[in-house]
Amino acid sequence: MSSPSLQEIANLVVAFLGAAGGCAGAVAAFRSAGSARDAARSAAEFSRRIAHREVSATASNVVLEAERVRTRAVELNTEYQGATIFSGSAEHSSYQELQRNAAVSATTAAALASDAALFTGGAKSLTQAPADEIDRVLIRLAESLATVRALRDELDRKHAQVSAANAEERGQRLAAKYAK
Repeated sequence: MSSPSLQEIANLVVAFLGAAGGCAGAVAAFRSAGSARDAARSAAEFSRRIAHREVSATASNVVLEAERVRTRAVELNTEYQGATIFSGSAEHSSYQELQRNAAVSATTAAALASDAALFTGGAKSLTQAPADEIDRVLIRLAESLATVRALRDELDRKHAQVSAANAEERGQRLAAKYAK
């Protein structure tokens, strides 16, 4: 048996170093993949927390706007009562219908707020829910918020009209009273 040549020894050393480098690369790749998995988990958890926060904030806004609708409906009905006094027809069916419409708006807003209240305070009921369910709830709450805001805008507009008409009527009556 002959001793290995210098060329063969050099090739063997290079092959060994190449194998060691490949092993080191594989270990680095494995660690990198683990880091990437951890980063992906962290990003998904962060995204989930943001979605919960959005659901909770939107739900809270629905509840707040519904309370504004309720308050405005009460104020509007007070203005309608004033209008019936000025008109002299407390039993007039159109005023009763207008008061019922304001009450229906308040009831609709209250129903939407009741549903939204389930998701206030951090949306804890969605803790184990899949992302699609969280998105579905967020969309439903956004629609509820738009509906409640539209109801409030309508009641605000009607309140401004009736309030202005009542103020004008009061002004005319006071002017007539003191003109004598």
